[in-house]
Amino acid sequence: MPQPLERRVLDYIRQHALLRPGDRAAVAVSGGADSVALLRLMLVLRGELGLVLSIAHFNHKIRGEASDADENFVRELAQNCIYLPAMPPPIPRRTSSALRLPLAICAIHFFAG
Repeated sequence: MPQPLERRVLDYIRQHALLRPGDRAAVAVSGGADSVALLRLMLVLRGELGLVLSIAHFNHKIRGEASDADENFVRELAQNCIYLPAMPPPIPRRTSSALRLPLAICAIHFFAG
């Protein structure tokens, strides 16, 4: 029996017909607490919803080794799921704020399909 949060999310998904058995769903996971919590919730619910779950991660490389550590963490979380990594074009080691917008646009295009 799902816990109260899981039950509420499951009921909401069903009430609004957001997902149906056999659907493929991707969870965008940065490695931060919010996206990891969403992933863990969807991992619990995927069987009951009948979903094929994928995990999408965009390594923007802005934070160097920390970005790579996030990618490795997400890759480990993705065991038993389909993992969809995305890599931006190579960027200089020193990233100016001017590069953040183009990288954000790349991430939006990746997640939007």
